[in-house]
Amino acid sequence: MKKYTIWMLIISIIPILLLFILPILGLGEIANDIILIAVLLFIFMLMPKNIAGIDKTDDSVHLKKSGSNINSFKIDPGKLGLSIGFTFFLLYIGCMLLMYFLGHDGTVTYFNNMLHGIDTSTIVKMHVTFTEAFAGIIEIFILGTFIGICIGGFYNILLRGR
Repeated sequence: MKKYTIWMLIISIIPILLLFILPILGLGEIANDIILIAVLLFIFMLMPKNIAGIDKTDDSVHLKKSGSNINSFKIDPGKLGLSIGFTFFLLYIGCMLLMYFLGHDGTVTYFNNMLHGIDTSTIVKMHVTFTEAFAGIIEIFILGTFIGICIGGFYNILLRGR
């Protein structure tokens, strides 16, 4: 289980770092998206699918007895990652629908209220091309997946330290 967790963490941290490194390299916005999506998909395909040591009878959590302590849980990082990826995907779609139905002024008001009065009028972009929206959906899903894998992996590592 330890090799699997470390492997998942390493290959999940790489795309998160790419989010910060690619814009620094000065590539165009579309080039950044294409490079990031290609790397994310390649890394996602490399991830191991079998998890040794996790009981597959329960879909996401394996109860581990350590002495008399039954409160220790191991999380399947891949399933947690996909759950968070799908959640981010739904949030992205919800945000798109919100912007479509509320228009610019309603969207600005909504986000200003949500962000405790921070003025979002200068950063709300209403004219997003289909390519940008599609790339955003793919990126947010894969990024959410990698974030979930990191959370699950770090949780399992920290659980062992107890």
